[in-house]
Amino acid sequence: MSKRKERIDQFVTLRMGGMVSLSGDLVHCAQALLQMALDDRRREVRLSTNHFSSCAVGSILLLVAGFEAWLNEILSEALFVCDRERLKGLADEPLLTKYYGIPQRVAGVRMPANQELSLLIDLRHEIAHYLPRVIPDEGNVPAWLGELHRRRLFLYSSMGEQGPLGWNIASYRLAYWAWETVEAAVVEFVSAVTVEVHGRASVGSHCAENFGRFRMICPPSQLGQYDSEHGLELTRIAERLHREVNGK
Repeated sequence: MSKRKERIDQFVTLRMGGMVSLSGDLVHCAQALLQMALDDRRREVRLSTNHFSSCAVGSILLLVAGFEAWLNEILSEALFVCDRERLKGLADEPLLTKYYGIPQRVAGVRMPANQELSLLIDLRHEIAHYLPRVIPDEGNVPAWLGELHRRRLFLYSSMGEQGPLGWNIASYRLAYWAWETVEAAVVEFVSAVTVEVHGRASVGSHCAENFGRFRMICPPSQLGQYDSEHGLELTRIAERLHREVNGK
């Protein structure tokens, strides 16, 4: 038996014992990295509504990991109180299949396609399975992420330029969008899947509030106020990035 199959088998087998949440820790770490990404504005390239941050990359990756762990925890809870045979097949499915499949099988609710979440999962794959390369598509980003480029969420697209994919992803605005996307997806999921068992909300409400706590961190639209509070000015981004790209 492969390690993956053994993990799945252990997950779907009903046994008595202690289990705890991991999603909260992952989301907490992702939020800490988002705060560090904001703090990077004091040291890095600054645009009016964006700036460079390596921490932004880690925040996106851990956020999606936390979101997937959260879905698995919801599924684990559902396996105890709902029809196990209808649910256990989801255990070995990709994140998006679980996202749509759990409400369908628990509450009979078919959620509409979430294009923002699909974009985020594609972005997560680019980070988790990073391949440095020159891309013959608009903005030097994969065609499947072109919508994010056109919305100027990448670092270079924020200033109407083209740059390396790795630096493009190191974007505070992109990380904040990732959080907004997951928060909206969680709200929609909870609304669809929450059911009552023995008179109480038993499936779907687990730790959902964790995904909204990032709102205490400055959004891209208010970075001008952040700059005023910290005595910051916008950097001469085009000249600096040109020198870095060309090694001068």
